[in-house]
Amino acid sequence: MIAPLLLAAVLDTFHVGGPFTKGRLPDRINEASGMVASAQHDLLWLVNDSGGEPSVYGVADGGTQRVELRLTGAKNVDWEDVAYNPVTKTIYVADIGDNAARRASVRIYSLREPSVLDGPVMDVAPTVRDLVYPDGARDAETLLCDPVTADLFVVSKRERRNRLYRVPAQGDTLAFVTDLPFYLATGGDISADGRYILVKNYAYVYGWTRWNDERVDEAMRRAPYTVHYMPEPQGECLAIARDVSGFYTVTEREDGGPLAPIEFYPVVPTRADVDRVRDVRRPSIQVVPEPSARGRYTIRYAVTEEANVSITVRNMLGMTVATPANNIREAGAQERNLDLSTSPDGTYIVMLRVGTTYASTAIEHHRQ
Repeated sequence: MIAPLLLAAVLDTFHVGGPFTKGRLPDRINEASGMVASAQHDLLWLVNDSGGEPSVYGVADGGTQRVELRLTGAKNVDWEDVAYNPVTKTIYVADIGDNAARRASVRIYSLREPSVLDGPVMDVAPTVRDLVYPDGARDAETLLCDPVTADLFVVSKRERRNRLYRVPAQGDTLAFVTDLPFYLATGGDISADGRYILVKNYAYVYGWTRWNDERVDEAMRRAPYTVHYMPEPQGECLAIARDVSGFYTVTEREDGGPLAPIEFYPVVPTRADVDRVRDVRRPSIQVVPEPSARGRYTIRYAVTEEANVSITVRNMLGMTVATPANNIREAGAQERNLDLSTSPDGTYIVMLRVGTTYASTAIEHHRQ
């Protein structure tokens, strides 16, 4: 039975095109760290990162803020994600960030989503759960809710293989489930029908397809597949549309930069449709290894009309390691060289900025 199950998981993946920019977040949401889609309102629920107001913001996918749910008695120590149960209409806020891995416990707030939004500001009294890790404090930015069983799961961030934990139905100790074959997880979601599980880091979106009566933890023990995604400057949020027609992502707003865009990746029928369904107004970028020189690459990109162009290369920690172009005025098809021959092996993100928009791609660099 295992072999057919694995084959089906490979064939039935979550294919998406895009991204398409739906709008931009309001100025108040400048460090978006978590996002989910509502089942009963046509909006997205978002939270800001550490130090922000203890509020959940309801925003239309075009960027208009409709309501602010202010959690009475709550504090935003390090809010890193939100999860949602479409059956019970419950919003979960994950105060689970811990960069230095020093917190004795982390906290999850839960609140019933209002059926009527009579804002602009509504005070909501949340339920609070304090939880501890069985293997010591650690940083995390991902909370998942299984709509089938109502189980909650936390994905850690800092380890070379991130760790999956189940939130216990009773008690205060998280239950370790399994290691995951990636690191720096920053957000995720489970589709409203329970079939698809997505978790992202700064470079990739990873997916699992559930089969038959599988539990979430059973599905996530399999190797994930990768889902089409264009890396963002500081992308930490992912929300699957409630009708499972695609998923949304947003990035944190950069200091002094434009309002953060709301990106949408629509579902497409097959892998062959992924590259075809894209925003042709957006610049394009491709990074190709040079066959005769290990660690050297050619960056090929196209700019639709003359604009200021910059290209930066960052590692997964966000550190800039190269700047092949810096505020150069150009248009059309272009090429530039990238030399990573002395850089450590690993994942790098090549970011093309054209005016207020961007395009990017991730590369796996190996010197040998």
